[in-house]
Amino acid sequence: MNQWSDPRYTSNVFRFLIALTLVLLVAGCGREASQTLAPWPPPQLAAGGDPAATIAALKTEMPAMIQRAAVPGLSMAILANGAVAWSGGFGVADVRTHRAMTGATIVEAASLGEPVLATIALSLVESGRLDLDSPIARWYADPNLKTDARYGRITLRQLLSHTAGLGNLRANQPEAIFFSPGDHFSDSGVGYLVAQRLIETVTGEPLEQTAVRVVFRPAAMADSSFVWQPRFDDHTAIGHDAAGQPMPKRRPSVAFAPASLQTTAEDYGRFLAALVNGRLIGPPMLGEMWREQIAVTPDCVECLSTANGRSTTVFWGLGWGIDRTADGVEVWHWGDTDIFRGYVVLYPAKKSGLAFLSNSVNGLSLRDDLIGHIAGGTHPDWDFVKYDQYDSPMVAAANAIQNAFMRDPVAGAAEYQRQKALGLVSKDETTLDTLGFRFFTQRLPRTAVAIWELEAQEFPQSWHPYDNLGLGYKVLGDADKSLANYRKAIAINPSDPAAKRALSIR
Repeated sequence: MNQWSDPRYTSNVFRFLIALTLVLLVAGCGREASQTLAPWPPPQLAAGGDPAATIAALKTEMPAMIQRAAVPGLSMAILANGAVAWSGGFGVADVRTHRAMTGATIVEAASLGEPVLATIALSLVESGRLDLDSPIARWYADPNLKTDARYGRITLRQLLSHTAGLGNLRANQPEAIFFSPGDHFSDSGVGYLVAQRLIETVTGEPLEQTAVRVVFRPAAMADSSFVWQPRFDDHTAIGHDAAGQPMPKRRPSVAFAPASLQTTAEDYGRFLAALVNGRLIGPPMLGEMWREQIAVTPDCVECLSTANGRSTTVFWGLGWGIDRTADGVEVWHWGDTDIFRGYVVLYPAKKSGLAFLSNSVNGLSLRDDLIGHIAGGTHPDWDFVKYDQYDSPMVAAANAIQNAFMRDPVAGAAEYQRQKALGLVSKDETTLDTLGFRFFTQRLPRTAVAIWELEAQEFPQSWHPYDNLGLGYKVLGDADKSLANYRKAIAINPSDPAAKRALSIR
């Protein structure tokens, strides 16, 4: 299997980009006030009221809203009183065919698969086949991690709460333990991949079979799967970049819990309904799922070194983020493949919430307006997982730089310098680092390398651009330049794992 078709490879960069893209969108300037639309009815979901008037307003306002945000298509499900009150879609699933986006359109849900995996894991705890606080080594010896003595301390609770000490999924970052298990929160795709392997070992079957039996069938999720189904072909969404151009469609043949869930807004709404009504796991396990396991570190989604400070309002449970708000506890999650983006918020006590899925890089720029209009209330997680709104100068600058690089590297470099002079790019290497990986995941390594060369010129004291160039030139088949850049990276950062591996340094 080549690196482009290996699901571990094609998904790992996507999860890495989550943390970097969030920084890109907000670095260098304060949070911009969103330009609001015409007045909507008072939002009801946070209060657990009747959302009928808000749904009616949504149908009127959303077409203009997605047009302003340059989002081709968006689908949504609204939960009220424990049932799906409405599901539907806006815009198109594919700009080439103009096929309508509906609540039944298949969309890549990315990390929104993590609450599903957590539900499966807790069902196995409920049945006595797993335990939250016993070392997972009791059941499963991970070939990539078992040689580290700290592996023997990792528990399922830590995997599901992102506290196991594991990293995220990045092309040049190995699966490794980076800090003492249980010490702090750090968003970890590797943790959910290990949890998947643990579940598959205990059940003796592929994750997909377990998911069908434990979640998809009981929740009536007929159009959901962790692997691609041929029946999805006629009603699937195509991803679109920031300029609205269609992207190649991924069809995962192997389940990859942190990123491969294919679902519809309607199905995800049914998942939420089944969950809050106790049809998937019972009250004791739901209590654990939505209990504050760890306070996150403000402004640090992926914290592989020591984390400083703890939030008083944002926490992580088992499979879900948790906000303390004046309206009570809300749980939430976001999904981001850097092409498909979505978000879910749920009020367990009120059995209300909503999920939206988009087929656009720009999809989460709608989050604050959309959730504010429909759910209301306060959302501390917005200041933790930061996405600027579609009308912010930072988003416009990032899109302008990307579009220029799509034309040619010279135009891209010139646009970067123009936006830099305006103060609309990050003061560190984040903007170029992230943009390079965006092109890299789109299988445009030559453009990615050109961006990382500019990054190395702009930030010669940082090891990141040289580490990136080591990967980029390796993919391009230039071993000499690859090794030369890895040497530069390790000279600045002697612990760079990718460089050490490439240079055979122990």
